[in-house]
Amino acid sequence: MTFRWKSSLVLFLPAVGVLLSVGFAYLCCAISVDKAQILTCSRPVHDAGRVRPGELIAHTFTLRNSTRSTLKLAPPTKSCGCLDATLSTMTVSPRATTELSVSLVPDEDIVGNRTEEVALRDSSGHLLACVSLRAFVMKNIVVRPSILNFGEVRFGEEKSLDCTVIDLAEGDTKLVDEHHSSDFLEVQIMNLSQFPSPAYSIKAMLSSDAPQGAFADKIIVDTANSSQVPVVIPVRGEILPPVRAVPRRLFFGRSEHEDSALQSLQLTGDGPFEIVRWTVSDPGDVSLAIDLGKHDQTYSGVFSVAGSERRDLKGELLLEVEMQDGRTATLNVPYYVYMN
Repeated sequence: MTFRWKSSLVLFLPAVGVLLSVGFAYLCCAISVDKAQILTCSRPVHDAGRVRPGELIAHTFTLRNSTRSTLKLAPPTKSCGCLDATLSTMTVSPRATTELSVSLVPDEDIVGNRTEEVALRDSSGHLLACVSLRAFVMKNIVVRPSILNFGEVRFGEEKSLDCTVIDLAEGDTKLVDEHHSSDFLEVQIMNLSQFPSPAYSIKAMLSSDAPQGAFADKIIVDTANSSQVPVVIPVRGEILPPVRAVPRRLFFGRSEHEDSALQSLQLTGDGPFEIVRWTVSDPGDVSLAIDLGKHDQTYSGVFSVAGSERRDLKGELLLEVEMQDGRTATLNVPYYVYMN
């Protein structure tokens, strides 16, 4: 009998432990679920759609106390100071509801998709619910096209591009001044009276003395209304060199038994030009040479590589040319030497 009682006790105690563990896990799970569903809202996200800066966005969320206890709420926590959030009551009885009124007036500083949140907590700081207000904030002032891209421009060529600035809100927008950093750009602002809303035409003119190479700038136009943000128009393009190389890149293939390799090269200009000087960037122990003959507005000949060094090389052939009108330009011709 003693043996049987001890055996039963040995079997009974682990069973009790298992039941206590399961009960504790169930209790924790119930508390977790209860906490997650204390204040419920059937539609916790309100999407206001497309709005303009200065337009009021307002919505009222209804939240229900799903517990059997009275909840004492703390003031709402807002994701942005621009939000206005008000509760209809700070104490919510069991199964009762409270209304959370949220409003926002977006400004011009943030455009595009926007989401703001309001969190509700109890007096102890526990999170009870979270609601969101969404909207797509459109621009009041639209620039078409939004970028002035000159693309590739020939050296010494003058070119102009236009864009239109329209106040879609039909406000009192008035463009008063502009500034940019490039000396070779000239900007004109003209009022357009044919539009029902305030509209302006902005013309950017590229002068003939623009330097060779890619450029990027911004035309910043101020408005008479200090509360409006300036209109920013990116400008970009590339001034092509007045002399072009054919081919644009030189590729040399050398075997271990060859002392030199040749590659034909032709230079063609937009007008008469002369090669002032040429240099080669870091050729290593390899000798590079140019033998070009001039015919009208074209140089043609060979670019040779020779030497005892047997390895792959790459660099640039830099040609400084002077046009007939006295302007100078630099032409970069990459070269590659491969060992076969």
